[in-house]
Amino acid sequence: MSSSATLPAPLSLPSGGGLLALIEMAASFLTRERLTAEERALLEQVQSLSDKYGTYLLEAGDREDLLSRVDAVLEDARFHEDSLSLSLLLDPRHIAESMQALRDEPEEDLRGSALVRALGPAATPALHKCNQYLAELGRCMSPLFQGATPVFELPAPGTIGPEPLAYLSDPAVPVPIARALLSAHRTNAVVMAIGAARFREQPIARWLGLALADLLAEQARGFLALMAAFTGTDVPASLLPPEERLDLLALQRSALSVQLAYARFNSDAERSGEPVYPSAS
Repeated sequence: MSSSATLPAPLSLPSGGGLLALIEMAASFLTRERLTAEERALLEQVQSLSDKYGTYLLEAGDREDLLSRVDAVLEDARFHEDSLSLSLLLDPRHIAESMQALRDEPEEDLRGSALVRALGPAATPALHKCNQYLAELGRCMSPLFQGATPVFELPAPGTIGPEPLAYLSDPAVPVPIARALLSAHRTNAVVMAIGAARFREQPIARWLGLALADLLAEQARGFLALMAAFTGTDVPASLLPPEERLDLLALQRSALSVQLAYARFNSDAERSGEPVYPSAS
């Protein structure tokens, strides 16, 4: 991984480059004789991060262990910093365009892909579902990359601190929004694991490939719910049922009322002079 403080110019992802266009593009560089400085930087970054975080996830013993390892990765501030540095190597507009190009890709077209060979044929249906979620995510994000103003401002911190998951216990962040943000971060971690599997020469265990594909589909749907609400995009009910949609305005109002209730309780307790939590003795 390059330690240069100057990042190369953003690269453009090929339209319809596969389920995870970033990984597929980086993998295509392995068979190329000559690479530009930007292409080599991307290849090194993707391989490095896939090995650094993805390999740890591929060592999981079962599905429960896999999810525990994903959450352990998310607790590391370095993961979020590394993910940000990787995103700076790419033009986000082309990421959105590539994701949207996945919309009409038939499930049959995935069966012979390198990604399915890495994860196993059983992962195909989940990967096809991922294509649909990612296509909608690309449609949601595309206006933002073109300068559009989001409908709502997310209350999550904008900087990476020593506790990157602090929003999970932040009373200012409604629980459904916190869960959706967690889904977005889990999506990034699972992509790293799939990248590690994609760069391997041998296929991974069948159960693990299926678990990764299922987890990616599940978390991508939560990410989609967040971005649809954030941008005000109308998403088909077949992908995001009404009961899974987020009403950010109602959630923010509810969170504010809870904060005000706590403030009144503490203020009343302080004026009364009585202990808030009296001892049991």
